[in-house]
Order: sequence, then structure tokens, then C-alpha cells
Amino acid sequence: MERKLKELEDLAKMDYKAYRRLLKNRLKELVEKKDKLDPKDFGFVLIEGEHLEWEEAVAEDKEEQPLLYLGPIERWEKELRSSGLDLKEYAHGLSKVVPVGKVFHVYLEPERGKLTDVTRLKPLDKIFRKFTPKVFLKVVADLDQIEAADDAVIDENTQLDEEMMILGKELTRYNKEALDIRAKFKKADDVQKQLLRIQYKQVLDRLKGVCISWKEDIVPHKETLIKNTEERTWMGIYLDWMRRFDKSQAAKEGKSTDQDAIRDEEERLYTKTLEDLDQLYNGIENSKDLDPSIIETNINNLKTLIKGWKDFIAGKNSHFKRELQAVEREMYEIETEWMIYEPLITRYHNANDILQEAIEKEETELIAQLETSMGDIVQQISQLQN
Repeated sequence: MERKLKELEDLAKMDYKAYRRLLKNRLKELVEKKDKLDPKDFGFVLIEGEHLEWEEAVAEDKEEQPLLYLGPIERWEKELRSSGLDLKEYAHGLSKVVPVGKVFHVYLEPERGKLTDVTRLKPLDKIFRKFTPKVFLKVVADLDQIEAADDAVIDENTQLDEEMMILGKELTRYNKEALDIRAKFKKADDVQKQLLRIQYKQVLDRLKGVCISWKEDIVPHKETLIKNTEERTWMGIYLDWMRRFDKSQAAKEGKSTDQDAIRDEEERLYTKTLEDLDQLYNGIENSKDLDPSIIETNINNLKTLIKGWKDFIAGKNSHFKRELQAVEREMYEIETEWMIYEPLITRYHNANDILQEAIEKEETELIAQLETSMGDIVQQISQLQN
């Protein structure tokens, strides 16, 4: 992908159909050759379509033509810094690609930009889900916590019986992982339960994806495909989980009074809140240059999520009332501290951007001044923490 798209101006040489084919091939390559690739090959750049100049693109189509680039991003980082694009219009960082059923889950760990704000990312995610194969974007706190999957990729060349075998093994695997986590949950303390909930949600996300693939491709041909005990077991796993997913979706849409389904959906919202809190703290702890755009985006995502949680349980009996109250208190403390730290962190980050340019130009005197200034800011931040 990096041979065709090295920088923004290269987009004008490619139409969107060609780009979609390029992304499809890149996704397969990142899965099938992941052990042979360099770590830098797993960078990502995400840009809103309105700001891109695809070949022969017309204004009314641009919104539906965002870019997801997967590969080395050193040149893209420099391009984006000097492009004039607003931070809200792009994001870049590290990624991990996992095949789930016949779709791809692309996990994003952003390092700069605000496009991973949930309100801005959601419409882009819907566009990538229309691709063939479908692409699901998932923002995470730490890619090291994302479990790998088998390297089997289902595409138009995969025979239906082979696809059923791949999906059946995935159903078996993720069903076992889900049941194992729930068994551990019974003996876990509160801290362990939070970690297990996050793991459980990751497994359910994948299990749901496999179930959808099974529903679309296997169920219509079940009479001819399903012949033995193992295949009937796969069908049973699919039916059990699909019923649960359908009930949870109905609860999410306010179309169900099933208390188990309502509890499942509230637990999902609580777990997503835990994930976003992890993302916020990891982003601060592991940031190379304390990028305020990432911190601000994570805080906004948390606020949006907590509001959604409260809206969902309005007029209902909350199963996680104590947890919601604790999260709201933590959110208040985070916002209060951010008001204090944000001016200093922004100054530090802006100085660091200038420093990188000075290093490239070998401006020795300016480098020394900036390093002194940044050291003073770090000292001020440390004094606030004490």
C-alpha cells in the first residue's frame, strides 16, 4: 500500500474503487504475512473524505470516501503536520488487523488527531462496513492486549464448505473463551472483574461478527452443508449466541423489556466505559509527546459514553448503579484536573513540534532553547502533581 500511497498528493492519482481494492489486499497481507513484516508496517492514518482529492472525485461523493491507510506513516506524519488539516479531520497511530469470520476488525491505537472522537468516527465506521470485505474500526487503549486470531482469511475464492469449517472453528474458540471468562468472573475481586469484563467484551465482539457471517452464508445452505455432529454443534453455538445478540440489540433500541437483555446491554456500556478509561490513562502514560488532541478526544468519548449509559437506564432499574456513580465521580475529577493541566501540556506539545522541525534542519541554538523551555514546562507539571 505504501508504494501507491506515500503522501496526500498521491490520492489524486487513484480513484476510490482502486483504493478499496488496495485496502482489501493490504488487510489480507497484514494478516497472512504478519510475522514477516516490519513493526512500522502496522501504522495507520485515517482521514475524512471531504478533505481528500481522489481522482475524478466529485463534491457530493467526497463525504463517502474517507481514507484508511495501513503501513509506514513517517512521511504521512510530516505531511499531516504541514497540510493545514484540522486535528478533528484526521488521526494516526498504530494498528492491528484481525480477521473475524469474513470481515476484518482493525484495532486503532491513536497517537495524534481527533478523528477517533466517537461522534466523528461513527459515520466513517459505517462507510468502511460497506466495503467488501467489511472493515470494523475499533479504538483501543493498548494493542498488546488485543488477542491474535487464526490467519485464515475468507474471501471470494473460499469454497462454502471451507468457509463453514473456518467459521465453525471460530465459533468453538470464542464460545469456549466466553464461557471460561464467565467462570473466572465468579471468583474474581472487583479489580479482576473489570479486566475480565474488557476481555469478555472483546470476545463477544468477535463472536457476534462470526455469528453474522454464519447467518449470511451458512444458514441459507444449512440443509446441504450441515451433516455431522461437529457441524450440528457449530449450528447450536450459533443459535444460542445469536438469540442473545438479538435480544441485546432489541434492548439497546428500546424494543424489549427482557431484564436479562437490559442487564447485558448495561453491562456492555459499563465495560465500554472501563475500556475508554483505560484508553485515557494509557494514552497519557505512554504518549511520546503528551499530545493534547488524544487526551481531549478520550475525555470527550467518555462524556458521550456516560451520557449514553444514563439515557439507556432512564426509567429502568439500573443493574450497575454503584458503578455508574463511581464513574461519574471519576469523570468529574478528570475534567477538573484537565482544566489545570491542559494549558501546560498544550505548550509542551507545541514546543515539541517546533523542536522536531529544528532537529530536521539542524538548528542547534533553537534546539537548545526549546529543550530548556520544555524542561521548564515538565517541572511545572511535576509541581502540580506534588
